[in-house]
Amino acid sequence: SSVDVYGAPKIKDFILHEDQNLKPNNWYARSKVVSEEIFFKKKNNFKCVSLRIPGVIVVESHKNFPVLLNLMHKLKLGEKVNIHNSASKFNNVIDAEEISKVINKILLMKEFNEVFNLAASGPMKFLDVIKLIKKN
Repeated sequence: SSVDVYGAPKIKDFILHEDQNLKPNNWYARSKVVSEEIFFKKKNNFKCVSLRIPGVIVVESHKNFPVLLNLMHKLKLGEKVNIHNSASKFNNVIDAEEISKVINKILLMKEFNEVFNLAASGPMKFLDVIKLIKKN
């Protein structure tokens, strides 16, 4: 996920902010940081926005990913699901419709050359997320 630009948090239930120091810990994160540096330079003529998005909920899965879609499918079929880190806070998912709403809002605000982290503002325990999915 593009939040990898911040590195691996050392504190459990760590909340990320756009102004934190960058510590990219993999090739994807490094390429994201370098791309932002290139596009945000004052000498170029680009107006751009960097969206650091978590996992995106999609309609189809590939193997067992995305994890939430796989869990939703199993719950729908009444199958047993294994949950790891059930007490951990979870806010790293967004759906495509929400992403489009954010993009429209940013375009209307004319907030260019900015970085935006997209995630739920109030993280929930992963087990509570699963319970909500199962209930619906």
